[in-house]
Amino acid sequence: MTPAPLPIAPRTLGEALARSMREAGFEASARLFDDITSRHRVPPKMASAFGAYAAYWGQADAAERAYALAVEPGASPEMLMNRGLARLRLGDWRDGWGDMEHRLEALRLTPFAELRGKESGRSVERWRRGEPVPQELLVFPEQGLGDTLQFARFLPDLVGRGVAVTVVGRPYLEPAIASLSDAPDFSPLGRPLTSRAGRWCCLMSLPALLGLDHEADLVRPPYLFQDFAPAGDRRPGPLRVGLSWQGNPDHPHDARRSAPLAAFAPLLSMPDLQVVSLQIGPGAAQIAATPQAARMLTPLDDSASLTDTARVIADLDLVVSVDTAVAHLAGGMGRRTALLLAAASVDWRWRRGGGATLWYGQTEVFQQAALGDWSVPVAGALNLARAMNERLKQRVAGR
Repeated sequence: MTPAPLPIAPRTLGEALARSMREAGFEASARLFDDITSRHRVPPKMASAFGAYAAYWGQADAAERAYALAVEPGASPEMLMNRGLARLRLGDWRDGWGDMEHRLEALRLTPFAELRGKESGRSVERWRRGEPVPQELLVFPEQGLGDTLQFARFLPDLVGRGVAVTVVGRPYLEPAIASLSDAPDFSPLGRPLTSRAGRWCCLMSLPALLGLDHEADLVRPPYLFQDFAPAGDRRPGPLRVGLSWQGNPDHPHDARRSAPLAAFAPLLSMPDLQVVSLQIGPGAAQIAATPQAARMLTPLDDSASLTDTARVIADLDLVVSVDTAVAHLAGGMGRRTALLLAAASVDWRWRRGGGATLWYGQTEVFQQAALGDWSVPVAGALNLARAMNERLKQRVAGR
């Protein structure tokens, strides 16, 4: 006799699980999830939420068990993308990159008008995983500026293989792409394409398409704006620290990832330190309202380009930034960087708890202990600045 199917978990249990994940920690939440699944059928969204939570805590087995319940036959692209994010967080690069290919459908990253071949009458097909590397290729940056700066590291791999690559993107990206060694061609978005490429892909698909299945495959030496690196010895003067505290306000988690400038008061008040604002647009108005920022240099205004920001970063000893494009720019340039993270909604590419990151060799991550409290990550950045300042003084004294 076939046993009766389990009842679907009611909303109240989903709310209890969400509350536990916010407040009670992994062990208690895992026990609750196991209890729920022993007595109920779990809706895919509930299973996916716990899978992402388990991945954040580094619990690979628990995450995979949860996603086995979430990813049913015919699962949505959103669900497969979410599993991909969890796998990438856990370092399962091969399967993670594969799942992340579903983001094109999940996020509706449809081909741009340039791919429709209206002018030439030809079709341009998507380059898919497992297919040979094409001889000519159009690459489209996607999502945020930070993503583009991070994944631009893989473009020279294609050029080095002899692929005629044309990056099609917003005009402000051109200097960053042109600064790469083995730089591809660049075509500003909206202008007629001259490339005859028959294949296209999105930039963040390159790890999957190139078979970069191991952590070592992802690591690169500094690759952005290397011509801006200061020549010779450091010029005399105090330690120079660049500061970025506000990200794009349209980002879904910006309220958590951005910090008020006042939170950096200990850094701004540190003697023998020259703080330089890297903030443009939203957030810059806080400078006038923050007394400790009175001595802060402000070399950039709202008209500053990516190149302008890179030139300022190249002349700094340390960059302190929340999780926004400035951190990726500084990291890609190989500048010493302190990346400050919130306690929740942490992006998949950063490890929980902070520390080193495989993406940028000179970046150290500092994370909040409690949501909204920036004192711990700011203290981490402050200690790093103090240590660097002490080494600087010793070098100067030894000359």
